[in-house]
Amino acid sequence: MKIDFGQEVRASDGEAVGSVVGVVVNGGTFEVTRVLVGRGRGEPPRLVDVSAVNTSGGDGIALDLSRQSYEAMPMLDSREIASEPRVPDFPTIIPTGGVGGPVLTDASAGGPGYPGGDFFDVAPIDPPTVQVESNLLFSEAVLHHGSDVVSSDGHKIGTLDEAVVGELGTVDALVVKAGFLFRHDLRIPVAEVADFGTDRVHLKITKEAAEGHRA
Repeated sequence: MKIDFGQEVRASDGEAVGSVVGVVVNGGTFEVTRVLVGRGRGEPPRLVDVSAVNTSGGDGIALDLSRQSYEAMPMLDSREIASEPRVPDFPTIIPTGGVGGPVLTDASAGGPGYPGGDFFDVAPIDPPTVQVESNLLFSEAVLHHGSDVVSSDGHKIGTLDEAVVGELGTVDALVVKAGFLFRHDLRIPVAEVADFGTDRVHLKITKEAAEGHRA
């Protein structure tokens, strides 16, 4: 199976419905479970099960779905949710420089740097936790064109240009676009991938070792 970012996707009647903007991968098995098909226009891509792919190749992807069935596929729903920060439940007195006496602050405020807070608000005990909620399974991760690829020693070695999918439907390798660190593209075997995260791929190997995997 050949799934390239940017490939045209057609319904069973031959009508173009969009292009591949990413794939959904099982983080444990590296199996491609769904294809993200988008049309731009600011709308989220649709999640198309890989079993609905009839043929794929150099001329694009043909779905075993009518246009109507394709448009019934769910859209990717992903958003960041910030938890409410905890603050002390008692007022704090801040001494001033001799003008007007001490300032009594309201402990129910969010703290400096948080929505609704100002300079004299009480800082939270814990910063707010930001979580990403989506309609993907817990074990699934999205690989987009342009996802960051990071080495084990913390260097961003480039961005994802292509996910090479083998005959068994699993990701065999990643093609990383040349960037600031390297002047040549890299082809990283999936065995060197530590994990797939949200729009980020972490490698098991260092920047120096990655440089040896020229595309």
